Amino acid sequence: MSFSALFGNERTKKRLSSAVLSGTVPHAFLIDGGQGSGKFTLARELAMALNCERKSSEALLPCRECPSCKRIIKGEHVDIHILERQGGKASIGVDEIKELRRDMYLSSTEAEHKVYIIRDAERMTPEAQNALLIVLEEPPRNVTIMLLASGTDGILTTIKSRAQYIAMERHKEENLADYLVKHNEACAGLMRRDPEAFKLITAAADGRIGMALQLIDPERQRALAERRLETENVLLAMRRGTPFTELYSAIKSLPKGRADFSEALERLISGVSDLILLKYERGAELSFFTNRDRACEIADGIGKDRLYRIFDRINSAHDANKKNANITALTASLTSAIFEA
Repeated sequence: MSFSALFGNERTKKRLSSAVLSGTVPHAFLIDGGQGSGKFTLARELAMALNCERKSSEALLPCRECPSCKRIIKGEHVDIHILERQGGKASIGVDEIKELRRDMYLSSTEAEHKVYIIRDAERMTPEAQNALLIVLEEPPRNVTIMLLASGTDGILTTIKSRAQYIAMERHKEENLADYLVKHNEACAGLMRRDPEAFKLITAAADGRIGMALQLIDPERQRALAERRLETENVLLAMRRGTPFTELYSAIKSLPKGRADFSEALERLISGVSDLILLKYERGAELSFFTNRDRACEIADGIGKDRLYRIFDRINSAHDANKKNANITALTASLTSAIFEA
């Protein structure tokens, strides 16, 4: 099996393995997926495949046993470079990209292909992206660049046009649960002890194995339960007749950091989507709620047309947050928009 460390994504793996074996791998990739979706796993597998000393067929690509593969797995290969935000910085700056770019034009030490993996590529400043664009327009021989991004709105169009786009697959909840139980003892144990808690994790992971494995940590489970309770409180406060101050208090309790606030809005969008589905079919498959009776109770307290208007208001707030709107002002405006919906 090619790219065996990555679950699913069969079409992508087949296309990439064929390109590796035929020597037609593009010089740059833009790999798009949420946190825990497998972006880095795919990038590392491709780096191994490009430099595997035993590459001869898709059946064993990469082999994971040759010296090159082993060094890449351990993070010790001198020609595989990983760039990520340092010291809690909000972005990747132009100086970091220029330093990486200088290295790209140097001869490799031992690998057939030098590989550069840039994590959080959407956090590159425009100046950094323009510095990278120079090398994308005239790529050095045997250099492969992989940009890993959680959403591509922040990536310049000129960058997108010069990199092959790959969207990571999000797995169905039942497939995700099956994989976790079979491949992770902690997940299997939680499934046996507390099926409801396990279902909560698979629902919150939104089809992402890496996210599910992070959520298995007891502290993360507690935090997840608190976040979901915050979301439910906001959904409850959306009922017509709820005082403005109560709705504002519920929304104000959401996390304030931009990334955490974005995730909170995504949970609200998922919750409202469930409520809309229940207006049409009581047995509909739900993405946020694990307790159907609770979801039905909340849905019964909000009219269908109002739910559609609320859905649009939250999506608008999510877009504004992506554009760095002030979160305090956004909280107030979202409260007003929902109250008047």
